[in-house]
Order: sequence, then C-alpha cells, then structure tokens
Amino acid sequence: MSKKKELVPKRRFKEFENAPAWKQRKLMNLYKEGASGGTPNTSKTEYYNGCIPFLGISDITNSNGYIHKTEKTITIEGLNNSTSWLVPSESISLAMYASVGKVAILKTNVATSQAFYNMVFNDLTKRDFIFQYLLKTEVENGWEENISTGTQGNLNAAKVKSFKVNIPISSKEQRKISDFLFNLDNLITRHQRKLEKMKELKKSYLSEMFPAEGERKPKRRFAGFTDDWEQRKLGDVAQFSKGRGYARNDLRPSGKEIILYGSLYTA
Repeated sequence: MSKKKELVPKRRFKEFENAPAWKQRKLMNLYKEGASGGTPNTSKTEYYNGCIPFLGISDITNSNGYIHKTEKTITIEGLNNSTSWLVPSESISLAMYASVGKVAILKTNVATSQAFYNMVFNDLTKRDFIFQYLLKTEVENGWEENISTGTQGNLNAAKVKSFKVNIPISSKEQRKISDFLFNLDNLITRHQRKLEKMKELKKSYLSEMFPAEGERKPKRRFAGFTDDWEQRKLGDVAQFSKGRGYARNDLRPSGKEIILYGSLYTA
C-alpha cells in the first residue's frame, strides 16, 4: 500500500472526497510552543496555596476535556523557583504519567507539574483538530508503544514531541472534522446529564414506591391502589434451580445460549 493511500481516511466529508491525501507530521511541528511542567519544592509552604492554578493528574482525569479550575494552587514565588511555567489559556495539556494520554484544553492560565506536556497553538483550528486526534490516540491506546517500561508506565517529552500525527492539508477539512467531533462530544455530555438525572429519579421512585421497613404501604402509589402490602418469603413466590458448571472447551460460537457468571457484570 502506498504512503498516499495510507493517509486517506476511510470516511471523509463529501466535499473533501477528491482532496489531497493527508500529511504526516511530528507533533512538535504543529504547535507554537511546547514543554513539560515542574513541581515547586513541596516542603516550602510559601510556594503553595497562591493565586496560580496548578494542574494535577486528578484534575485532568476527572475533567470532561476542559480545565476551568484545579484542586491545588501555587504562588508566584513557587512558579519562579521551579521549572513550571504559566501555560496560557486555550492550550492543550497531555498527561504523561498515571492517566497516560489523557488530554484537556485549558480554559484558564495554568501551571502544571512535570507529569504534563503542554502545547500552545497560534491557530485554534489546528489546535482543535490536534485535540480530537489525541483523544482518538488515547481511545485506541495509540501511546502504548511509546510508554517507557518500569514500575509505572510513563511517556516523556521527547516521545510526545516526536509522535506522528496524520493531518489534512486543508484547514477547512481540519475545522469540519473537529467541529463534527465537538458536536458529538456535546451531544454525549447532554445525554450523560439526562441519564444521571433519570438514574436519580429512579432511585427516588424505588425509595417511595416500596414500603419502608416495618410499614405496609408505600409513600407513592398509582391511583386506585390503597390496600396494604403483604410480606412473603422469596421462596414462596419463586422457583429456584441451580445451574451447572461449564469448562472453556464446552463453549461454542453457536447453539443454545447460556449465562456465564461474568456476564452479570458486563450487562
């Protein structure tokens, strides 16, 4: 397969079907400025609890792709006496330790520890495309071959800078792709919020539509039902039977379906 063929995506917007193949570039050639952070001396209390947000792994792990605030802060003195630097808003931070590959867009000026590689862009169209590409890389475990072996698998700045990115030549195609994916992200977020609300609503109904301990009537009932509830033993209202064990060699790709123990946790 030719290099040009490899850099043409399987799915493409109609207006770009005949556009040139994508190009492959090292990540370091796609941003304006990039560097990892640093941690002020933790034994010096005067370096912490200041006015500068200080990004930690838990912040980016628990983010939805955007960093508006951080759990910890440092002082200007702490910033000046460490290898940390003030990463400007709208930059990308990439976790190199612990949550390897996790990325977020900074929505405020932030200092970071050495656990992050930070990238400043002068072109938000390119920034947005790179952000989505790095999300794809994380989802597909694309950093795996770059992770250093040891007690804890980590990336380093050199490997991040040399990481190869496939990118459209046209900035219009970059924008079209990133806008489409951002819209999907927003849709997912809205549905997640709705799902959480529905879960909370069901918890309330479960609490109110079944009688509390020691009571015979639930707090909430459908119209037309007023009688007391009865209490029965489970064995009086259901039949029980025990399944049998199956070895791996017993399993077949087709035939009568069975429920395996592990299926109860993946349903």
